[in-house]
This record gives sequence, C-alpha cells and structure tokens, in this order.
Amino acid sequence: MFSGGAGLTLLLFYLSWIPDPRLGRIGWLGQVGEWSDRHDQLRTGIPVLLLATLVGLWLTVTGKHLAWWLAAFFVLTDLVVVVELGQLFIPGRNCDPADMLWGGLGAASGLIAVGVGSWVHRWAGCPLSVVRRSWSGRRKGPGS
Repeated sequence: MFSGGAGLTLLLFYLSWIPDPRLGRIGWLGQVGEWSDRHDQLRTGIPVLLLATLVGLWLTVTGKHLAWWLAAFFVLTDLVVVVELGQLFIPGRNCDPADMLWGGLGAASGLIAVGVGSWVHRWAGCPLSVVRRSWSGRRKGPGS
C-alpha cells in the first residue's frame, strides 16, 4: 500500500510539473491523457482521490483515530497546494486555485468514501480484526 501511495505521489508531481500541460501527448498515458485534456479541472482531483483512498485504507486497517484522518486530509491538500505553487516556476504551466479546490475535493472524497465504507462494514457485523488479519497474514484475537 505504501509503494502504491508513493508511486501515485511521484506521478502527481511528474504530471503536474512537466512543461507541456497537454497529457494527451504522453504516449504511455493513452486515452487517459486525452480524457484528462478534455476534463482539465478533474485531472487534479482524480489522482488525489486515488491517493486519498489508499491513505484511507491504511488508516482503516491500522485503526487510526479521527485526528489521523483530519491530518491526512490536510497533508493531501497541502500536497496539492505544493504541486500547484510549483507550477509558478515552470514555463508553460500556471498555478490555478481551482485545481487546488479540485484536489482538496478529491482528498475529501477518497477519505470519506473509505471512512463510510469502513463504517458500513462494521455496521454489517464484520469486525475490522478480520480485515486486519487478512492484510497482515496473521491471526489476531483470543487464542492466536
């Protein structure tokens, strides 16, 4: 999970700081790059949403409290701000406050989706210890 989050973070920086903002010109992105060029504002929010989902899964599996979730939101939002402010120094790019908003919405959406999913999972009667056991490969609980 950590390597996926680190990879997404590096990808977010790379795609945000290349001189040409048209991602459709990057061959390995294929149709995703073309889609993002048509939906310029969303292309900041979607990677942050994916990153926030990974962070939310980690927070859920490790049983972190609400303060950790709030800190994660602020860290993810600060990441978007750093990415956007970095574009001030790259010719051909511009810092767009709307991108910061979309990134913050992506962070909130990912964390909320995982938090609600976790709550529904517990409400349905499946304790998180079952999830933790399946992720760690070790059995937890009495008699383990």
